[in-house]
Amino acid sequence: MERRLAGHSFPGAPQGSGQRQRAGLYQGPVMTRADSVAQRRDGAVLTLTIDRPDKANALDGPTVDTLFHAFADPGDARVVVLTGAGERAFCSGADLSGPLPERTAAGFTRLLAAMDDCPVPIIARVNGGAAGGGVGLLCAADIVIASDAASVVTPEGRVGLFPFMILPYLLRVASTRRVAEMAYTGRRLSSAEALDAGFFTTVTPATELDPQVSQTAAAIAAMGPRAMRLGRQTFLRRISADGGPDERMAQAFRDLASGPEALEGLAARRERRAPAWTIT
Repeated sequence: MERRLAGHSFPGAPQGSGQRQRAGLYQGPVMTRADSVAQRRDGAVLTLTIDRPDKANALDGPTVDTLFHAFADPGDARVVVLTGAGERAFCSGADLSGPLPERTAAGFTRLLAAMDDCPVPIIARVNGGAAGGGVGLLCAADIVIASDAASVVTPEGRVGLFPFMILPYLLRVASTRRVAEMAYTGRRLSSAEALDAGFFTTVTPATELDPQVSQTAAAIAAMGPRAMRLGRQTFLRRISADGGPDERMAQAFRDLASGPEALEGLAARRERRAPAWTIT
């Protein structure tokens, strides 16, 4: 396993956590690599890069397993960024260069569930084309920042398949009509069309992609960590609900409002200082 340390810190590293900084938690980026996934920890931000550019960052069994474990346990990171290596592809879905093992399909379903259950917000940095399961991954993210060269397509029908596993995720962000068109025709949506359809949050020139992702990650990392965890859990439950008032939302707000994190945040605002968040 490769491991490298560098000497600068990520701008989203929380302030007011001097003890942790002295202990080395927020000392510069840490790089690791396992099973075609490069993992970079930079302050409060964990970046996962599918590193199979020669395969358009397609997903094989080991890659799916590594991503699953990373999302299931992001440690004390406050935000996870998911992207693909290179400039051509974000993720082209399942690796179809050989037989598709049943284990890989089952693992992908488990990966999507792990993204749903991830305790921190997820940003998809879409650096190129997303196809099939790659579209499912970006739909499972909370915020999707894409370059203007990015695109989305669900071409499974061309090889006698159908995007069954990712349909619930497609329908979270796009209309039934749009999803039906994509699934039935395999038409590729440009970055502008994908933005309009709801697949992307923001589209930016390729040269501005990394600054935009860094800025967004830093903003999330500066928020109250417990608020983000509880908020994400209730948010995902809400968007899968059938509408109407939801007592769970009200209870989640009450829990946060009466807790120490909200008290610290309100005090910091009154005192015009940065809040001293603690990770619990």
